[in-house]
Amino acid sequence: FQVDGGVSMGYTNMNYCHCQPPFDSKYARQAFAAAVDRKLILETLEGGYGALGNTSGVSPASPYYKPLDQMNTYEIDLDKAKQLLKLNGTPDGFEFTAMAVTITSHILRAQAAAAMVAKVGIKMNIEVMDLGVYFGKTRSNDYQAGWLWIGSYPDIETNQQAFYSLDPSHTNPYTSAKFDELWEKQRTAVQFDARKAAWWELQDLMAEDIPNYVIYYEKILNGWHGDLHGHVTSPFRDEVWLNWSYWKDGVN
Repeated sequence: FQVDGGVSMGYTNMNYCHCQPPFDSKYARQAFAAAVDRKLILETLEGGYGALGNTSGVSPASPYYKPLDQMNTYEIDLDKAKQLLKLNGTPDGFEFTAMAVTITSHILRAQAAAAMVAKVGIKMNIEVMDLGVYFGKTRSNDYQAGWLWIGSYPDIETNQQAFYSLDPSHTNPYTSAKFDELWEKQRTAVQFDARKAAWWELQDLMAEDIPNYVIYYEKILNGWHGDLHGHVTSPFRDEVWLNWSYWKDGVN
């Protein structure tokens, strides 16, 4: 068998409901982020098989990605988390419930994060449910936060469109005039460099506002029989072939 792989567009994240406390406050979202050790979760639960990237949801595999070392993101810093809790008006921390679907890896990630944020007084309860129930709650904004994996799509707009408040299908309560302005700027840009510049601004904004909090980006892994020729896999997601393949005898 032959094997290849790379960083996908998909990621594991904490999804916040912005119309309910505590995460209607930017400081609460920032404090949570500053109390989570993303690298430790990636190394211990995934064996390092993934990429940290930045926290915006734009994958390192994207040509529009802004490198982590060129951004200000809220990485693990317990003193900073405590300062942010004071700015939030909750110096002793706060309590909330995070949803998690009935997949062992999702539950373990949530449990790891809960243990981390407890060090600064944030109590994260975990409610496990089926995926259909999870999505029903997010569509009706009947939740505080949720732990989920977001699918891998080559189009950069797919995963971030939820935060564009002028979209007819917009259901996420996060709204930002600056986000909408930059979204329209990147959508109408003709040249690649102009669109990339707008996306770099968007990533800076999302790293500061944290409409959702990306823990890490998944890696994809593809394997195929050595007698399969002409096989080219997608660099963005698994189980996708970019051309017709054939066996060594020439039969498709």
